[in-house]
Amino acid sequence: TEQDTIYFYREDNLWGGINFIQTPVSNDSSKFSYCKITKAAGGAIEIESYNKVIISNCTIRNNRRTDHGGGINCLNAELNIRNSNICRNLAINYDDFATCGGAIYLENSYLKLENCIISRSFVYGEYEVEGGAGAGMYIINSSCDITNCEIFGNYSIIHGGPSYGGGLYAYNSQLDISNTIIRDNEMTAGSGLYICDSNGIIINSLVHNNHTDGGFMDGQGIGISISDFDIINTIVCDNSAYGMTGSGNINIINSIFTNNTYEQIHLSGGYQGCYTTANILYSAVEDGINGVTIGNPGWVTFNWLEGNIEDDPLFIDPDNGNFHFFSDSPCINAGTPDTTGLNLPEYDLDGNPRIYEDLIDMGCYEWQGTDADDIQLPMTSYQLYNYPNPFNPSTTISFSIEQNQINELIEINIYNVKGQRVKSLPVILSDPAAAGRIEGQRQNNQYSIIWDGTDENKHPVSSGIYFYQLKVDGEVKQTKKMMLIK
Repeated sequence: TEQDTIYFYREDNLWGGINFIQTPVSNDSSKFSYCKITKAAGGAIEIESYNKVIISNCTIRNNRRTDHGGGINCLNAELNIRNSNICRNLAINYDDFATCGGAIYLENSYLKLENCIISRSFVYGEYEVEGGAGAGMYIINSSCDITNCEIFGNYSIIHGGPSYGGGLYAYNSQLDISNTIIRDNEMTAGSGLYICDSNGIIINSLVHNNHTDGGFMDGQGIGISISDFDIINTIVCDNSAYGMTGSGNINIINSIFTNNTYEQIHLSGGYQGCYTTANILYSAVEDGINGVTIGNPGWVTFNWLEGNIEDDPLFIDPDNGNFHFFSDSPCINAGTPDTTGLNLPEYDLDGNPRIYEDLIDMGCYEWQGTDADDIQLPMTSYQLYNYPNPFNPSTTISFSIEQNQINELIEINIYNVKGQRVKSLPVILSDPAAAGRIEGQRQNNQYSIIWDGTDENKHPVSSGIYFYQLKVDGEVKQTKKMMLIK
């Protein structure tokens, strides 16, 4: 449990990690729960030809491995990881071949990844010829389901060939991504994710602010090469160079491409004899059809279908990562009228119902009927945030209010991803001690209150995504997301 976490480490960094190498199939399942695995020089966990490893509520941090998989190396196996934080791991190589999978390396395997953070890991090559791939995750000849995760801050340091897939790289694999944020990763090509010779889908997700380190292909938020891939209800924005480059069979539905440095979408064909067919429908693309460019047009069939728009999606505050809509956004109720066959998740990226008012919106956040005036006020007046985030076991929720609201009823409510209220935290602002006023910020009417990660019955809640909501005199003013990782 959280109260008796098990630590695996050596101060001198000379231990080889935990290995499951051809473990007998007759063995019981091996479960890591509430563990912290750190400072391993041979990777934190290596699994080969074993299907009974389950990792939950763990932290895998500051590990390294020569070649692939600084955090986890999985070969010919099945693995389930949930509610875990895999961060600051390194795959390193000093020879003339590729380095892959800073956090996770997956080959000929199946991985189910739920409610996890993959962050700040990198691949390093001193004398690389082939380059590197998958600073966050590298997936080859495998199948991977990723749900409710955040992949951010992963990068490469490669002296030699190009690097692919800052957040994630997949080759000859089946990849299903839903309700996931991929942001602030850096790589030469496919800064967010790079998909090659693979099949899959990204749905209800956000790919933004991924950057290229220069060079080959100038980078993309999403790179798709000779693959069958669907992009559904996903926002791709603020990526350096292209929003997406693609070859193969690509469907873009109910999605938003905007504010990427170059063209929003670039389609090409001819490489290895690949013909490209791309369909775009019920999507918002900056500059409309002119936001799509085509290389080798004789190899490309491009269909600009019904329901597409080129209007500004009217995000509330994209510069600060708020991609929800103002009430007059043209993307509200503008998705495909028939969602049959899209396999939409029940909830949007915020945990709200995926369809509101009978019609689906474009993008990963469903507008929930709040007027624009109600939304603008919190952004400018309430300054709601929590720190740390992610957190364990407690976090401080802070907000500011106007002087004339001091005597009004203030509440902070905590909800799970199903919209069920977990806990209510009443705040009495007229009593500074009860309100938990932040010291040094009295003049700004700044307040804070601590949530200790328990429910109304004072029982610890499980790891995962939660939402905290500020209510003033019974009126919802702002909602933010946080993640508890044990």
